[in-house]
This record gives sequence, C-alpha cells and structure tokens, in this order.
Amino acid sequence: MNPRNEEDRVISLSEAAVQLSVSTATLRRMIAAGEAPTVTWMSPRRCGIRIRHLREYLDQRAGKPVDPSRFPHLSENKPQAA
Repeated sequence: MNPRNEEDRVISLSEAAVQLSVSTATLRRMIAAGEAPTVTWMSPRRCGIRIRHLREYLDQRAGKPVDPSRFPHLSENKPQAA
C-alpha cells in the first residue's frame, strides 16, 4: 500500500483508542470535549479517525507540560530509598 494511502486510511474508534492507550469510552469523552484527533464521518452512523490525524494529534501532544499534581506518585518530593 502506498504510504500516502496508508496515512489517509480511516481506523475505527476502537482501533484509535488502542493506539492512544485509552479506552473507547475515554476516547468518546475526549471527542465530546474537543480534546481528540479529528473525527471523520463515513456515514451518519459510522465514524473513525484517519491515521494522519492520529499522528498529527500525537505530535502536537508530544512535549507538552504535564500538571505534576495529576501524577503524585512521580513527585520529586517523595522520600528517597535508603
């Protein structure tokens, strides 16, 4: 398959959720909140995400600062092992 065609392939929300390491329900909530890759509608009842849009979304998210309060187990203030 031509690499250009591969980038334009539309995958299901379930497949996209696997690629993002989230549940399908979480992906649907992200879509509803406008915090997900662009959704492509193939019919009034069927949607998915183009591989190109999934890659662009991940590239935009790479290196974004993370709120440390969301990950207390990674805090630099935790006690050091003896």
